[in-house]
Amino acid sequence: MPAGGRPTDTAVPGNAGEAGVVIDVFAEEVEATAQNDPGYCDVALDPVHDGLKVWWHGTPSAAVLAVLDRARTARITPVILPTKFPHALLGAASSRVVAQMGELGISFVGISVDCSGLDVGLVNDTARAEAAVQAIAGAEIPVHFSEMADAVPL
Repeated sequence: MPAGGRPTDTAVPGNAGEAGVVIDVFAEEVEATAQNDPGYCDVALDPVHDGLKVWWHGTPSAAVLAVLDRARTARITPVILPTKFPHALLGAASSRVVAQMGELGISFVGISVDCSGLDVGLVNDTARAEAAVQAIAGAEIPVHFSEMADAVPL
């Protein structure tokens, strides 16, 4: 094992998992540091490639860039990917749609991991249902539809 404390050969069974633990620590720190920043969207791990993906609208804050610099020092490859929409705008659209879930036959509403729009699961995916959801979300918000089973009550 190298001086960094984790294996660098992720092709060896078990090493990708160990690398993932270290990458996860940095992902959690990015999320904690950026959670109240309006440009932050999401973060995802890529342990097979020793990577960390951070989706951001605009320029990341200095605090987040410092976390990513420390990740590079630990031989993790962070990548900042631009988003088209800020998370807050999509969150507001998501809240409007969630408020209408029962009436519209929606089983799932979420913000796309890359902040490219909303992900919506419809029990019966029809053109009418899609148009109704799109009207509530707003014409400027892309909505990605899929047909899904009805939500299971908790």
